[in-house]
Formats: sequence, structure tokens, C-alpha cells
Amino acid sequence: MARRAASFGRTLSTDVMDELACHCADLYADARGAGDSDAAAHDVVVRAIERSTFDELINRRRATAAMPSRLDERTTDRVSRWWDDAVFDLRYALRGMRRSVSFTAAVVSILAVGIGATTAAFTVIDAVLLRALPYPQSGALVVLKKVTSNAGETRALSTADWRDYGAQNTSSLTLAAYASWPMNLTGGGEPLRLRSVIVSGSFFDVVGEKPLVGRVTSATDDAPSAPGVVVLSYGFWNHRFGRHPSAVGSQVLLNGRAATIVGVMPQEFALPANDVDLWMPMGLAPEVLADRASEWVSVVGRLRPGVSVAAAQANLSVTAASLAQQFPRTNRDERVAVRPLLDTVVGEVRRPLWLGVAAVLFVLFAGCANAANLLLARATMRRDEIALRAALGAEPARLARQLLVESTVLAGTGGAVGIAAAWMFLRAFVALGAGRVPRVEAAHLNAMAIAVSIIASLVTAMLFGGGAAWLLARAKVSQSSRADVQRAITSHRLGGFLLAGQIAFALMLAAGALLVARAYAATSRIDPGFDVSDTLTLQLTLPGTRYPTGASHARFVEQALEQIAAVPGVKSAGVVSDLPFVGNQLNFVVRTDGEAANPPRETRLTVRPADPGYFRTLGIPLVSGRFFEPTDRSGAALVAIVNRTAAERLWGGTATNRRVQVTGEAPREVVGVVGDIKHAGLHATEGPVVYVPYAQKTFDFVNWIGIVVRGADVPASLMKSAIARVDPNQPVHAVMAMDEYVARERAPYQFSALVVGSLAGAAFVLAITGIYGLTTFIVGRRFRELGVRLALGAAPSAVVLLVLRQILAMLVLGAIAGVAGTVMTTRVLRAAMPASPAATDPFVIAAAVALLGVTSLVAALAPALRAARIDPKIALQAE
Repeated sequence: MARRAASFGRTLSTDVMDELACHCADLYADARGAGDSDAAAHDVVVRAIERSTFDELINRRRATAAMPSRLDERTTDRVSRWWDDAVFDLRYALRGMRRSVSFTAAVVSILAVGIGATTAAFTVIDAVLLRALPYPQSGALVVLKKVTSNAGETRALSTADWRDYGAQNTSSLTLAAYASWPMNLTGGGEPLRLRSVIVSGSFFDVVGEKPLVGRVTSATDDAPSAPGVVVLSYGFWNHRFGRHPSAVGSQVLLNGRAATIVGVMPQEFALPANDVDLWMPMGLAPEVLADRASEWVSVVGRLRPGVSVAAAQANLSVTAASLAQQFPRTNRDERVAVRPLLDTVVGEVRRPLWLGVAAVLFVLFAGCANAANLLLARATMRRDEIALRAALGAEPARLARQLLVESTVLAGTGGAVGIAAAWMFLRAFVALGAGRVPRVEAAHLNAMAIAVSIIASLVTAMLFGGGAAWLLARAKVSQSSRADVQRAITSHRLGGFLLAGQIAFALMLAAGALLVARAYAATSRIDPGFDVSDTLTLQLTLPGTRYPTGASHARFVEQALEQIAAVPGVKSAGVVSDLPFVGNQLNFVVRTDGEAANPPRETRLTVRPADPGYFRTLGIPLVSGRFFEPTDRSGAALVAIVNRTAAERLWGGTATNRRVQVTGEAPREVVGVVGDIKHAGLHATEGPVVYVPYAQKTFDFVNWIGIVVRGADVPASLMKSAIARVDPNQPVHAVMAMDEYVARERAPYQFSALVVGSLAGAAFVLAITGIYGLTTFIVGRRFRELGVRLALGAAPSAVVLLVLRQILAMLVLGAIAGVAGTVMTTRVLRAAMPASPAATDPFVIAAAVALLGVTSLVAALAPALRAARIDPKIALQAE
């Protein structure tokens, strides 16, 4: 054809050669579609070229051409020529996409899934981990954590420690304290239990947030004798007052005391949580501020300009050592840790989120590898077209540019569809993470997310489309270039290595999904230490004006339990200060008698008031001694029950008839030992606990109550009615089945299992389709060779094994790399999921390898069997 073009006596422009090549490709495709062999279709194209005159060639138009071809154009305007070439390349690429609808749909779908998932994952990571908190200079906000060798890291400090840390480190940071303190709202309708927070006078100054309406509380409001004032959250202001400005200045009745609303915070203010209803001053008495034995306040701070977290940590460590020397009774072996506020807000989801991003990137890589294999397979089918264009004078760089434009258009289309897919993925991620992942509700597609999608598309086009372009552009420009292209593609192993990497990614995700699924299943086998079935819980807070003492608390509890016991279906009921899984706990300095020969010793333990019905209702096992009895009342001998951990650590296992003394109380006799429970969560270890009879509770400030009720299908409305019969102004909060708390504990595992499992499934499907596509690619590439083998007498089974052998080699290579990656990734998953099996669990790895290996061979078998049915006559005609 090159000789025919030269015989015209003039030089064809690049555009004309491109137009002619497209026309020849159309003729070739039509002939093949009509049933002609490869050689016959090629002859049709040659005859059409040889019978055409020069004028007919230069006036040839593509059926869908939007611009006329040009002949022998000599222009010095490089920009104009580049633009014209780019427009033609784009038109050609779009026409090719229309001609190969199934191929286009496959590539676009694969890329859309990978790019969409990546964009959605980036959006979630940006919203949860990277975006600054919505407070002024939020990077300077920190929280203090108490660290001990026994309890680890906790956020509860004593008021005296908070004040000392603040007073002795004014050059490094400013500190403020806060604590959750539920309030009852009465008057003006149904009583409500509010999520309220008491704050020190400098709280809002430290955070630096200004009110939306009105003012915030100040140090003047924090005096014990100051009038009561409150600051509302935006959500409560909207729900209760319809966002009316007149709410500021009005009064509300909280725990029986009047308080004036002085301000409303902005909607984005969520410290310490986004479900807080109001903030009010602590108003602590001097003796409470000087208390070093009780730990119940959380501390937030702001670093001074130029002070780093490390510098503040060093200064606070000096203060902690000094306090340990001054107050060994309460501060021995205690230190304080400085943590950025963002890390505290994000909590334990940071590592699972990054693991999810890694899984999404695996899916993207698998999708890109799959798309690359499809492009290589398509390149095999287009070898005649490329040979025609090369024979007509197209240079390798020109061919590479055209192919790169085609891959860019495909990737760009995949990225555009990926934006829609990202919206769907994001909605799924937010729905799965709601209530489980902090700040996930703020994740929205924005310009940055769209930019990520565009960049991912361009990178995909360059890396994988460019590979196919480079491969085909290696062809020698000669009449025999078709064979050269065939040999270039035959010798190329890019598709196989891409498939091996795809298999490795799929194996790692499959093993990770199995590990997470086993971790989620393991949570259902964790024994919380009590029976959660048919158990209803409710929470109350008794107002101090109506119930000022522990004795009044006990009378209310006694009457409430009598009313609850009369409800149909109730088998038993009990009360405790802090319900399991709610997260609260009281820590006091407790003196124990120790060994007989040793003097009494002091340690900080969890103290939990409970009644006899609490242990029996939850089925907490008795290890030794007895439970509380109704006779363990105020005025009777003081008694206590300890859990197994306390008995072992304090007395070596034998605790009955020992004595403990809670700060501020007389000594108590230990009458029983009960089993440990998972009070702080299914994956938390219970420390030493001392239970005291609720009727003998002496610390009057503990006015919050948790009630547990055993009974099948007991309506929550009847529980509220029972409490209302005792006190119609007493609101009931969080009426929930204990099963719901357990479900919340399992929710992070469920979230991880769903996300990783779905991504693993996507990678798995991509790997299988990639194997199918590559097998088809191998069969198409070796079509003539396999036909010759069959013609020479090769058995069909031998042909099948010949095809599968090459796929099996890639499977083995991918499995080796995947197993190595699986060991590393599952170690990280193991650290993030304490309930998961060992990182190198052979069952997980073997199951993933077997599953992927069997399905991969099944996927490769269909094209391999088709290869065994090749008609040798057709193959030899093509040759």
C-alpha cells in the first residue's frame, strides 16, 4: 500500500493517511463481519486501495467525519496543526468507542468502580481525618489523659489535679474542665432528660468558639453563688424553641432549679459530642475543687503560640512527677499525656479508615490492571488496522499518540461516570458509618473530590493506556509490519504481570475480608459476663432539689422497682449507678486490709452502687460468698462485693471476710465475690471493682440511675408509666434492650466487615474477569498457532492444558506475592481488631488461596475449551 501511495507522485498528509487507515479498517471489519477470513478481508482492503485514483483517495470522507481531509498541507502554525490533530484523534477515539460498545462499556464500568470508590474513600478520609475541627486554630487544641500502669489511658482527672496542671503550666497552655452531667428539663410540657455538660469558666475561651446568638458562660458565672445560666446547642434550640431569638433571655427549669438561657452555639460546635443539648457552669464549691481522690472531669487545653505538643508534654510530665511526690496517696504512679483534640474525636476509627482506603486502592489497582488487559486484548484485535496505518506511512510516535488519546478518552469517560459512582459509594459509606464513625456525616462531594477523580483518570490513562500505546508503536513500518506487531505482542508479558498483581491484590483483600468476617463472628461469641437476652434498660437522673441525699435516692429506687415489678411480663428488676456498655464509672481511693502481716494499703478502684436485683437480673455469677440482701440497708453493717479481678489483685483470690474502706466512709466487710463483666465494652478488660449496696450509698452527688428489667417483650411505654406513678416529673431516658448495646459494640466490626467484604468482592470479580479476559487474549493471540497444532494432530486436551499452563503460572506468581502481602496486611488488621484470629492464621490464607485458585481456573477454562474447538482449516487460511 505504501508503494501504491508513492505511485501517486505526491505526499499524503498525516490526516489523509489517518482518514484512509480508518476507511481501510472499516472495510476490513465489514468483510470480517460478512464471514470472510482474515486473509480474504485483507485482500478486499488491498483491492480497494489499488483501484482508487489519487483524487478519489484525497476526497475520501469518513461517514461520521465532521471536517474535510486535507492534502499536502504545508503550515508553519504548529499550534494550529497540533490542535487539528488533537481534534481528529478525539473524533477517531469517539468513533472507536461507538464501534466497540461492549468493550467501551466494560472498560468504563471497571474504571468507574475503581475511581468512584477511590474518590468516595478520599472524601471520607478528608472529612474524618484530614479536615480541621470547626474551631478557631483547632490545631492548637489538646486534651489531657491520665495514664496509669493498671488502667492504662483514661480521660478522667480529679478537679485538684486539673487546677494544679493548669496553674503550673501557664506558659505552655491554658486548661478548662468539663463533665457530662445529665439534667432533667421540667415545666412547659413532658419532662425531658437532656444531654448536658457542665463546664469551667474558661471553657469557651479555651475552645475559642463564639456564640451564634447571645453570649457564652464566663468565670463570673462559674461561682457557686452565681445565678444559673445555660448555653443551648443549635440542635436543641431548633427542636425546643424553633430557632426563635426570644429564647435567649428566657428561663428553663433544670433539675428543679431555674436557669437563664444566655446564648446559642453554632451548629458545627460539637464538644464533647454532637448530641449535647446544653452547657452550663460547674459552680463547684471550694472543697470539691480541692478534692484529689475523685476523678470525674475531662480536661481540654489550648497550646500557647509557638508551643508544640512535645514541649507541653515535657512540662506536664514534670508537674506529674511533682504531684506524685506531694500526694503519694492519690498520685503515685500516675502521669498525664497530651493528645491533639482531633485524635481524641476520631478515636479508634483512624486505623480502620486507612485500612479501608488501602482496600479501595487495591480495588482501583485491580480495576486498572483489568482495563489494561482489556486494552492489550483489543490491541491484538486491531493489529491489522495498526499495520495498515504503519504501511501508509504513519510514524510510531503518531500511532502512540492516537492510542494514548483513545485510552485518555476511555479513562476520562470512566472518571466522569466514576463521579456518579462516587456519590453512590459515598452515600453507602455514610450510611454504614453513621453512629459508628465520627464526623462521617460531614462527608460530601466537593471540588477537591472531583479533582481527585480527574487526576485518578489521567494517571490511569497514562500508566495503562500508555503501556498499550508504547507496545503497538514498537511495530516496524514496513509491508510485513503486521507480523512484527504480532511478534511484539507475543513477546510482551505486561498483561501477565498485570494479572499476577491483580491476583495478589484480590488475594490480600479476600484474606482481609475473611479475617474481618471472623473477627465480627468472634464478637458474637464473646461472653459479656452476664445474660443480655430479654433485658430492658432505662436511665434516670434524680434532681438534687427533690432528691438531695442518698437516702432519698434509695427511697425512689425502692418505689420505682415496686412499680416495675407489677408490670405484666416483668420477671425481675435491679438498679445500678452505671449500666454496662454506657461507659461511665466512679473511681475512688480505696483502703484495703491487705495481707494479715502488712499494714493497710490504698489504691484507686472503681466503686459501683447496686442493689440485690442487679446481679440476679443480669445473671452475674457468684464466685464465693453471697449477693446483697434486702437487709443490707442504711443503718445496717456496711458490706461490699468485689469482682474476681479485685479479689485476685488485692487478696490473692480469697476476698470474703476482708475489709475495704472507700474514701469518706467507714470500713466495709466483703461478703461476696462475683465474676467480671464487660462493663466498658466487649473488647475491654474489667479492672478491680467494688460493689456497694445502693441503699448504703453515701456519696450523694451520684444522682444518676440505671435500671435493668428482665422480661420478654416488655413495652417501654409501661416502664415509663411505672416511673411516672412514682414521680410524674421524672423523665426516663434511653429505654433500650441490652441486645442493642451489644449490637453497638459489634457495629465497628460489622462496618469493617461490610466495607472490606464488599471491596474484596469487587476486587475478586475484577480478578476473575481479568483472568477470563487474559485467557481470551492469549487464545486470540495464539489463534493460528493453536490451529496449526490441532492440524498437526495435537489432542484438544493438550491445547487446553497449553492455554491453562500460562494462566497457572500467573496464578502461582500472584499467589506468592499475595500470600506475602496477606501476612503483612492481616497483621495490621489484627492490631485494629482485637477479636480477630492470629495474623498468620493458615485457615484464612489457605481459604483465600483455594477460593481464588479454583474460581480463577474455572474462569480460564471456558476460553481454553474454545481454543480446543478451533477449526484448523480457518486457522490455516488466516495464516
